[in-house]
Amino acid sequence: MKERELTDRDRAAVQRFVDRVALLYGAQSLLEGPVDGAGRDRGLHGLLAARRGLRVIVALPAPEQEARVRAGYVRGGATAPETRVVLSPLDDSLPTADMVVSFDAPPYVPDWQGYIARLASLAGKVLVVVVRNPQRLAFMGRAAHQGRETLGLAPVLWASGRVREHAYLGVPRVVSFLANVRRGRAPLDLVQAPAGASVRKTAALHAFVVETAPRTPQARRRRLALAATPGDPSDV
Repeated sequence: MKERELTDRDRAAVQRFVDRVALLYGAQSLLEGPVDGAGRDRGLHGLLAARRGLRVIVALPAPEQEARVRAGYVRGGATAPETRVVLSPLDDSLPTADMVVSFDAPPYVPDWQGYIARLASLAGKVLVVVVRNPQRLAFMGRAAHQGRETLGLAPVLWASGRVREHAYLGVPRVVSFLANVRRGRAPLDLVQAPAGASVRKTAALHAFVVETAPRTPQARRRRLALAATPGDPSDV
């Protein structure tokens, strides 16, 4: 499946969201990748966090992508991140980090449930999962996104930790202004769920925040067991 490029506005919305969550959870390190459906923006979601001095590690599927990612951070005013080339999405060499970010991975990974569970096992504090909005794709007359991933994400995310936030990103300005003003909030390009039909059909992206720090040894064991158990591709 060909990756679709992000608009400048959507790219900025994801970077702001990632930076806000990193601040909220006091993350000192951030891992992105290795599966990333952002096209030329692959690996750049932690740019604003890197500007603040956060340690960013970008996992990539091919060595020829390393120079482009490092250059993108430097152009954006941040220190070039660490990069790791991994052989597969579930590679054992993936490092741990306080915060792990996944962007639009389900359409590109057959066992995406196992992939998300694996990323959660690497996140010491929080996992951020961003996916494209299938309702918007249908509303705009484009082909539905493979897997219609938001339908099956909830049980996977809740099995990986505690889902603390579900937000819509890249909401058109007029729609987000009206939705947020009605709730007494600042008019941003982000609208928190639950949201009305105008937001659900026009937002570019869904973003989920999952607390992954286990509260008990039993919860820690359950999370590790989940990461080691392959998902069922028939659920996609």
